[in-house]
Amino acid sequence: MLKKNIIYNTILQISQLIFPLITFPYAARVLEPNAIGAVNFASYFTQYFLTFAFLGIPVYGIREIAKVSDNPILLKKTFSELFYFNCITTTIVSGIFLIIVRIISSLNSDLLLFYIGFAILWSNLFFIEWYYNGIQEFKYITLRSVIIRSISVILIFTLIKSPTDKATYYSIELFVISLSAIINFMKAKHLLVFNLNQLNIRKHLKPIVTLFSLSVMISIYVYANSIILGFFKPKQEVAYYTVSEKISKLAIAFIKTGGVVLIPELSKLFGINNNQNRTRAIELLNKSFYYTAFLSIPISFGVFIYSRELINLIAGKNYYSATISLMILSPLPILLGLAFVYSRQILFPLGKEKQMFKLSIWGMACNLIINLILIPKFGYIGASISYLFTEILMVTLVYIESRKYIKLNIKLKDPLICIILSSLFIPIHYFIGRFNPNMTINLILGIMLCASCYMFFQLKVFKNRIATEIYNYIVFRAMKIKL
Repeated sequence: MLKKNIIYNTILQISQLIFPLITFPYAARVLEPNAIGAVNFASYFTQYFLTFAFLGIPVYGIREIAKVSDNPILLKKTFSELFYFNCITTTIVSGIFLIIVRIISSLNSDLLLFYIGFAILWSNLFFIEWYYNGIQEFKYITLRSVIIRSISVILIFTLIKSPTDKATYYSIELFVISLSAIINFMKAKHLLVFNLNQLNIRKHLKPIVTLFSLSVMISIYVYANSIILGFFKPKQEVAYYTVSEKISKLAIAFIKTGGVVLIPELSKLFGINNNQNRTRAIELLNKSFYYTAFLSIPISFGVFIYSRELINLIAGKNYYSATISLMILSPLPILLGLAFVYSRQILFPLGKEKQMFKLSIWGMACNLIINLILIPKFGYIGASISYLFTEILMVTLVYIESRKYIKLNIKLKDPLICIILSSLFIPIHYFIGRFNPNMTINLILGIMLCASCYMFFQLKVFKNRIATEIYNYIVFRAMKIKL
């Protein structure tokens, strides 16, 4: 079951990499930096309010649903309590959202974008993805996501023709979320308990508020960069920063593929505390760490070395100014991947939300201070530096905290080999660039040669277990398809 879920989630994460790679280069060129910056600013602004509306339910819900997934009565009760709780918070937050949008005059120039954001806010209430993750319905999630995203690709290429279509572009995001929400909710509506006397919504208040506080802290330093940048600098600087951030994070979803599937599994293992479960949990966590290092280290090296080529391919020459920003953010795959292991896979399944909240306060404070110092003077470059330093601090803190409860049996030999092999990308990039001036061809050839070189040495010279498993899986699937 776990292997099948990982396969489905792998397909999902690959699709989430492919679809932006198909649509964003087109949208970035057609809409141009100012329009893209305006949409990104409205999107981050809305996401910030979504954090308040959901109070950490998307994370808390996965764990609580996973705990009762085998009990139909408790499942209905838990689902209903969390959904009604979310109804209350969304109503309050959406009202505040509208008031703020109307009051702040600098937001009125793009009022339509914020109205679309308001609709996205409400659509997310019925999205209930936390429920499907909790019951490990990864096949359904994958199929639904791929089909709806495919439709959105067609809509983008059909409807987006000029910078004046920025509202239409943002509306397509609304279409994706609202259609997914309708399908999700219709499939799960039988779980709703209409007799509120049978429910105990208040019991979720304390853990949800703790997770909410954690979500707010994290959201402040994730979204504050773009929001503060949008208030201090022109919208095109927001575009430069968000383009570099999107590219640096493209591979994060893929790196987290197995990690997301492990959260419900780890919650169950830690829920029944015995030696056998603890040993199995540590086994899974060790593998998750090595998997993260195996993928994230070469990806970060690749993003740094091929930053200009990536900007050219994904966004176009109008965004070349984002190259330095992307180089600064290139370590994010490593930092966010490791932070995911230590926080979401260790601290969260163990129920250490309070500790995570305390650590996130340091991250928020660090981010805000550096942002307010650097952004007014250095703009999007300052925002990039701020984000990088914040993530370095956070991964260090969650690592130290997680070791109080779980000590992984990590040997630094494998990550060190990954670093040494990834450094070979530098001469590969240099020699390809000398013989071919075309950046797109350089990027394609470079990725193929770098990946082949990395996998060859990992498989044949160092006999890396993760590389062997990935290779065997690919060969097995290829043979199965052929048969």
